Amino acid sequence: MRKTIFFLQVMCLCVLLNSPQVSAQTINSVSSASHAQNTYTLPESYYNSLKNNASSNADDISLSTAKPDLVVAANTAVTSPSPTAIQTKTTTAFKPEEFNQSYVISQIGSLRAEIESMKKGLDADKTAGYDGGFFVRSSDKKYALSINGRIQAGYSFNIAEDFEDGHTFALRSIRLVFGGNLFNEKLVYTIAINPNSSLALNNFEIGYKFIPEFGIFVTRQSVSISGLGASPTSTMFISYSMPTYNYDFANAIGLAVNGGIKWFSYAITVTNSEDMKITANLNNELCYAARFDFNLFGKYDSGTEGDFANTEKPAMTAGFGADFGHLETGTQARIIGGAADVKFKYAGFSLIAGGIIRQIDPDMFTRAQLDMGLEAKASYFLIKKKLEVALRGAGVIDDMTNSYLNLMTARSGDNDLPGQLGGGDVDGDPANEWEGGVCFGYYFVDKNAKLQAEYKMTLDGIVGPDDRIYHVGMLQATLAF
Repeated sequence: MRKTIFFLQVMCLCVLLNSPQVSAQTINSVSSASHAQNTYTLPESYYNSLKNNASSNADDISLSTAKPDLVVAANTAVTSPSPTAIQTKTTTAFKPEEFNQSYVISQIGSLRAEIESMKKGLDADKTAGYDGGFFVRSSDKKYALSINGRIQAGYSFNIAEDFEDGHTFALRSIRLVFGGNLFNEKLVYTIAINPNSSLALNNFEIGYKFIPEFGIFVTRQSVSISGLGASPTSTMFISYSMPTYNYDFANAIGLAVNGGIKWFSYAITVTNSEDMKITANLNNELCYAARFDFNLFGKYDSGTEGDFANTEKPAMTAGFGADFGHLETGTQARIIGGAADVKFKYAGFSLIAGGIIRQIDPDMFTRAQLDMGLEAKASYFLIKKKLEVALRGAGVIDDMTNSYLNLMTARSGDNDLPGQLGGGDVDGDPANEWEGGVCFGYYFVDKNAKLQAEYKMTLDGIVGPDDRIYHVGMLQATLAF
């Protein structure tokens, strides 16, 4: 019985579909159902061909939304239905992009890229704005000027044995940096001044970048042979370690070449001496320094010591440097230095470790002083791009050859706090110095506005039964642009 009923239903449906009395309402309802199931639209030319084949009768059904399975029925003789059966429809111009998902996604992606470009000032036609610094440039990019700066102020105390406790507020750094290019994009320059030092010139560099792999410069921004130091705005700690401050030298006016490829970079300088001043060479000797870095794997972000960028894949780089020169004054002692270090970043964690070694030979015949410095520091962002905690251990091994010359050793552990305020080798004796510390950093806006709090304990070795211990605390605010 069920089979008989099903057979009758099929026959009725066939008769209905072949009947010339099919109403426009029926066709429209079927078409709408089909369209609801298929949101994709065929090319406009296909529907135009259907319109051309349709009946010229003004009362014929519009085929602009008809589907292929209805074409045969529509081209057969159609009896005009009653006016009440016709539904009034408003036709619009065909716009395939309105229903093309790929088109919509591409437009959203383009809009996002445009917004990011505007935020960063990277629009190719933009002649002024901010992109990690304020800039102005000509429309042809042959002339450009960027301005960066920083200010660092803070408070420091030192609870010292055998010395009176020290407390001080300090304007540790004000710096303005001007950079850009002249006449074309390859003739570049950088000039840094310190307004808190009567507009003293800190360093400069002007030269020609022939290709990314090679450029030549007149400079006083000479090579740092060690990778343990960094720009004050990007360090894990407020203070520099004793090895970095004591042993990294060679900063005078001279000539430099530098460049690199994706996995390798280099810098080589020839300068007057290790003297920090821009003066004439007094001893007919030059200072030579070189630094080479190798990207072992991943993409290492050198913008900060800590992993502020939250590196998604492990990244590691290694480097080494060397220098050779003479002191400007006194015995004009010969100095030979070397350094090696590794750096690693991943998922908010950063590790930097390395060492520096230096030989000072005053007469270059009978005696030489050999010193070495070691350092390891690591940090982790407890809150992504906001709260960083860092640990550091460092040591200075003085006079390994027991020459008892004690040259260039009486320095503090921080370049802006002299003597016991910074903690270091106050007496300049051949005993060793050690330090350990912790630092918390909170980043307010990106990496250029932060507040840091540091504590370190320094053991200053002295010749005798006891060593001195310093407890140094620092609080510093940094604002840079």
